[in-house]
Amino acid sequence: MDNSLNNLSSTSEKKKVPKRTFVIEDVIVKDYDKMEPCLVQFSNGVVKDTSKLEGKLLRNMSEKHIRRRSERILTVSNGNMTYTGKNFGDNIDPNIANRNFLGILDKNTNKMKLIEMSTFIMHPQLDIRPQAVDSFISSLKQGEKRSLLNETFGGRRERATVKNIEARQFDVHDMAGALHDMTQKIDTEDMEEEFEEAFSYDDILPPCDRDANLVENVYKLADIIPDMELVLYNDEAVEYMDNKKDTEGLSLLVRQTIANAKLSEDEEETAKLICIALYIQNLIRVITNEIQRNSCVKIVPKINPKKDFDKIYRRKKDDEVKNIRR
Repeated sequence: MDNSLNNLSSTSEKKKVPKRTFVIEDVIVKDYDKMEPCLVQFSNGVVKDTSKLEGKLLRNMSEKHIRRRSERILTVSNGNMTYTGKNFGDNIDPNIANRNFLGILDKNTNKMKLIEMSTFIMHPQLDIRPQAVDSFISSLKQGEKRSLLNETFGGRRERATVKNIEARQFDVHDMAGALHDMTQKIDTEDMEEEFEEAFSYDDILPPCDRDANLVENVYKLADIIPDMELVLYNDEAVEYMDNKKDTEGLSLLVRQTIANAKLSEDEEETAKLICIALYIQNLIRVITNEIQRNSCVKIVPKINPKKDFDKIYRRKKDDEVKNIRR
């Protein structure tokens, strides 16, 4: 009795299961860099001579607009008639806008793969021979090819850009004549004056020894800081060497230079390095004061580094001379 009930329950469960059931093993979506299956529908019915059909799938390779890489244009020809369809545009078919999948069922394992595909509604077009198209494209220049692609695949902005470029085109001979007339009117004397007034860093940089074997010999220190200037800092340098004066208030670069100079066993070299550091600190102080003095100026005039630096340096020297006289 129990066995019969079990058999009835098992048969009832089998009846509840649908006859066509399968497991979706994998779903493959579109890869815009690869081809996908295409579902093609012809607007004027069934095409004759299907054995002679030849198709070509074109895709958008735009790097600026990544979303447009999904745009496709399919052309099919049977030798007498050419059909064209695309999966983008304003008047797009609802079937194309939806995502369609192709199912491949393995009856042995009862598993199915779903592959996303593109749908094209093909419309008849005038037949253009491929040879004529190839010869026409090969005769175009790179800019003309780009304009043709923008007109075909581009949006409103790209098409407007092509129209603006065509509107701004000019005759090469007219432009050459205009350039010739313009060059005849240029005054060479004015050009020489402009070149003389032009600023060059060679005017303020010291002489450079390009054949020097050591880095420190490329620019000579005597050309940058004369010895007469360094002598003024000897007394102060000795105070730093004897630790009679603290380095607080100096810039980080100057403090590190003084600390490294004290590690040297040569007293003359140490004194010279500290004098250089104090000279740099003096320059930093002068430039900082000059910037603070002119901080309220809104309009900055054209600066000549050599002349302005000489003015600042002379002003500093005059102040030092006045202090000595006092």
